[in-house]
Parts: sequence; C-alpha cells; structure tokens
Amino acid sequence: MEHESFGNEGVARLMNEHFVPIKLDREERPDIDQIYMDAIQAMGLQGGWPLNVFLTPAQKPFYGGTYFPRQQWEQLLQNIADAWAKNRPALEESSEKFADALSASDVERFRLQQHPLQITRLKLEHLFSSFQKKFDTKRGGLQGAPKFPMPSHWQFLLHLQLASGEQKSVGSGRTHPAGNGLGRTLRPAGRRLCPLLGRC
Repeated sequence: MEHESFGNEGVARLMNEHFVPIKLDREERPDIDQIYMDAIQAMGLQGGWPLNVFLTPAQKPFYGGTYFPRQQWEQLLQNIADAWAKNRPALEESSEKFADALSASDVERFRLQQHPLQITRLKLEHLFSSFQKKFDTKRGGLQGAPKFPMPSHWQFLLHLQLASGEQKSVGSGRTHPAGNGLGRTLRPAGRRLCPLLGRC
C-alpha cells in the first residue's frame, strides 16, 4: 500500500483531509503493533500486515483491516469519514466496547476455566515432529512463507529443548532436534549481525 495508495496524491489528500495518518514501524514498536493486532481480532476481523486501524481522537480503535487495493481504500476512507460525521456517538460507543474487550484478561475474554495444563511427553514429541517437517534444513527458518516462525513457535522450541534435559550447545549434534532447528536459523542470522555489532 506504500506506493499504491499512500504515495498517491489523491489518496494522500483524502487521508489528510479527514484523518491524522500515523505510520508505525512494527519492528521498532512491536508492543503497539500487538495492541492494534489484538483490536482487529477482537472486531472479528483477520489480522496481518500491513495493518490499518482507524481510531477515535481518544486513540481507541473502531475499525481496521490489512491490505486494501487503492480504489477500495479510497472508498473506505470516504465511508468512514461520512460515518464519523453522521454517527460519531455510535462509533465512539463501539470503540469503548473494543477497549473493554482488550483490557479483559484471556480468562475473562474467552470464558476460560483455569486448569493446570496436562500434556504428555509423547504429545509434545508428536507436535514437534509435525513442526519439524516444516524446517528448512539448508537455509534455516521454515520452508515456504512465512520464512521465519512466529515468536510463539520459537518459545515452543526453546521450552522443548529445555524440557528435554539435553542442554549441550545448540548445533553440537547432542541437542534435542528442536535446538538444532533453532541453531540452523539463528547462527546465520547471528553471523550477519556480527559485522553490524562490531563483535561476536
């Protein structure tokens, strides 16, 4: 959308006329990105990137989405500007409900009952076995897209490595395969960072 929409003079004019556009680099502020990703999902919409979220002046989200083709984006901008002019109280009320949903804990939000998680070693190994099939053994990361796993995947592999009791160095051939999968991805990334950091 950067070039297709945001770089277009007509679209920029429409955005600046009705909105205060703010561009956020999710790599620099993953905490803020996560807030609005949660908001989109609380609205029952599909999350992803690029992420576009419309907020009230009180910074509470009321609508959003991911990629919009230029014509659809222009129409959406106009529709939201019109809705804000005609139905501002309803949009503000909606944003309050989303804010309440976001501030609730997962237990409250999903009406979960707290029970100790009971998972067997066999189930963990089965889950890992399914995940391992996606490893890119030559270049690291995963095969296909997305190339690099989500943070929850990294956490799973690290916890599995720790739980295995095999705590030798990653990649030594004496670790749980989860550690080897991590090492295959992290070592090349680390080598590329060394010159930038000036040390290793």
